[in-house]
Amino acid sequence: MNGRLGVLICALMVASCSKPAQPTAAPAPVAPTQIPQLPSAEVKVADVAIPTEAPKPTIAPTVPPTPTAKPKSVIKLAENPWAGSTVNVYVAKQIIEQKLGYKVEIVTIDENAQFPALSNNELSASLEVWPSGHAEDEDKFITKAKTVERIGDLGIVGEIGWYLPTYMTKDKPELATWEGVKKNATLFKSAETGNRGRFLLGDPSWVSYDDAII
Repeated sequence: MNGRLGVLICALMVASCSKPAQPTAAPAPVAPTQIPQLPSAEVKVADVAIPTEAPKPTIAPTVPPTPTAKPKSVIKLAENPWAGSTVNVYVAKQIIEQKLGYKVEIVTIDENAQFPALSNNELSASLEVWPSGHAEDEDKFITKAKTVERIGDLGIVGEIGWYLPTYMTKDKPELATWEGVKKNATLFKSAETGNRGRFLLGDPSWVSYDDAII
């Protein structure tokens, strides 16, 4: 190496070491980058799921049970074998069913059999009873056993009697009595009865005293 060059290098090295260090310049500020503005988005309520409170269970009000209506009993009325009894029970049936709401059953029955049926609750009522022919029944079932109740009188006075053609009583007024009829029995004879008179009885099931009178 050239001696002069080496001295020069050494001098430069000594010089560089002896000089104070120069402050490092701060980097030039960088202009902030402008962020482009994006268009704001419109938020619609319909697009957003908004949590809602869970619906509370509906509790039905407690309603006391409606008591079941007890079915009404069927009323059984006795129909005896004569027109008056039939009229009575059918008029009563209309009134009881339409006004009171009960069902009515009409039972055709002999008047002598109706008292045991009433006593056994096979019948509810008999609307027409001729008491003169049922003294024994009234004593047995009403007075003693007390299984049948006498509600009251209808207010109608019945009459049981015999009937003759008018022309006969005109010719023989005595025929208006049973004694006169008995005395003139031959006037009532027929081919079937010979010399004896003929008596036309009503329904055999009706209470009568014809046998005793004859």
